[in-house]
Amino acid sequence: MRAYRATGVALAVGALTTCAWVTPAWSCGAYYAVEMPQQPAPKPKARPKPTPDMAMGIAEASIPAEDPGKAAAALAEAFPGLRTTPMDASRQQLKALHLMAVALARVDGALSVPGAFYADGPKTRAANLEWSIAALRRLNEQRANDPVLQAELGEALARVPAHQDEALAILGALAAKDLMGSAHGYAELARLRAQKGDAGPSREAAVRCRAMTRSPAVCPATLPDAPVATKVALNGA
Repeated sequence: MRAYRATGVALAVGALTTCAWVTPAWSCGAYYAVEMPQQPAPKPKARPKPTPDMAMGIAEASIPAEDPGKAAAALAEAFPGLRTTPMDASRQQLKALHLMAVALARVDGALSVPGAFYADGPKTRAANLEWSIAALRRLNEQRANDPVLQAELGEALARVPAHQDEALAILGALAAKDLMGSAHGYAELARLRAQKGDAGPSREAAVRCRAMTRSPAVCPATLPDAPVATKVALNGA
């Protein structure tokens, strides 16, 4: 009888021992869910700023790909002192100056990257365009008679109403000599001529623009002839 009692005690102790080491999600054979504490969402890693070499590579690829905003953002981050770059700066800095001037003109002065070129309204955008014009003037003085630089200056001037007569003179002269340095120059020339009411010359500049680029969106639509315009107006009425 004592042997049986001893055996019973041993079994009970064994059962209790078993309940003691099982995982908390189990209670002597009965499963219950354990609510884990909610973990905070991981913070996004800050994007590292591009190095000057990286920014130059981005800009040189993005401008021909018609993504000037990407080029301007990379250059603004990698060259924080670019706005006051002197003309005796390093070759890399002058190249960055040139690329930024072109990119800023093509985004109409708008840039959302914090820094010296951040533009949050008409005044700061206008300041960026004036900086672009001034930078391209300095580059043209340093490299006279360069059709590409002349076209880029004309393109930037065309973005500012106060400079559009000068832009028309520069771009018109390049077109007359068949020396236009870029499709963007023809695009701005077409728009300026259209504003003056010169439908034929505007149409010619737009056609030349399309012949120089793989991105037709760069070029304005050609102005229709007068008979076509009348027909469309009658149909619309």
